Amino acid sequence: MGEIRNSHLAMRIKSIIMEEYRSEIEGKPKAELEFFVRDNVVQKAYPQDEFVLANGELILNRPNDGMTKNTRRVFFTLIENMLHKYRKIDYAHIRICYELNETRDNFEKMSIKITNEKHYKY
Repeated sequence: MGEIRNSHLAMRIKSIIMEEYRSEIEGKPKAELEFFVRDNVVQKAYPQDEFVLANGELILNRPNDGMTKNTRRVFFTLIENMLHKYRKIDYAHIRICYELNETRDNFEKMSIKITNEKHYKY
């Protein structure tokens, strides 16, 4: 029996989220996580720091009301299930967007957008 489609990619995205985006997903109830994939391997991640104006100065926006441990478990399961159903990713940007509900125990919104790149030679 063959390997589940995109299983290595799903594991790697989960690992990179915990390495590069952890403070963002644990600190913010709404975020966008972006990756660049080539030959079914994550090549780049684009973690962001957002500074907002508060009391006359720009401060790092980490309200500390992001995902709980249980919400993260659901988040990773949703990503993994979607990637296992999708075809092999050769060259694409993956953007994962989420917004938690007020109690942080579920998602108000969540989407995964895969923008495939096609290169042509003339």
